[in-house]
Amino acid sequence: MDAGSTLVPPGSRTVRARAILGTCIDWCGLLLGAFLIIGGVASWLVGDDARRQLGVDRGAPTAVPLEVPPGYARPELGYGADARGRADKSIVDLRPADDTTASDLSRQVRICVDDAANARQPCGSDAFGGIVRVVDGRRILISLDDDSPIAARAAWQSVEFTTNLDEAAWLD
Repeated sequence: MDAGSTLVPPGSRTVRARAILGTCIDWCGLLLGAFLIIGGVASWLVGDDARRQLGVDRGAPTAVPLEVPPGYARPELGYGADARGRADKSIVDLRPADDTTASDLSRQVRICVDDAANARQPCGSDAFGGIVRVVDGRRILISLDDDSPIAARAAWQSVEFTTNLDEAAWLD
């Protein structure tokens, strides 16, 4: 034993204080780690839920607005399947928010997305005056109410769409 070191008996206050401090630090680190993991898993589950609802896990072609225009309630998500049960389109339904002040622009809108190369056109044709856009190989059919004003049609012509669901913050 060195001349400068001292021997601390196991039952002393110094040993107990160090043990308690070490335990507290361990628990704080454990709690912080748990919060970080729970926060990460929760955000992943929310994004995963949107993917499931849109049928991404079943192979449905998907494109969503990068941002939902003002005046709409939280969109309802879904997908459709062909006769063999294969997901062939994704659907986003938007209804006006109850407290909207932009009711002239926020009428009910249905966005149906299918594969632009699919000749069957699972979303239907655009013969009924819908707006048709193509983004990254996805055909996007935007169906508006028959009495939708010209401003609403113009607004939906310029809405930016993405096929990367992680870019659409409103899905979180």
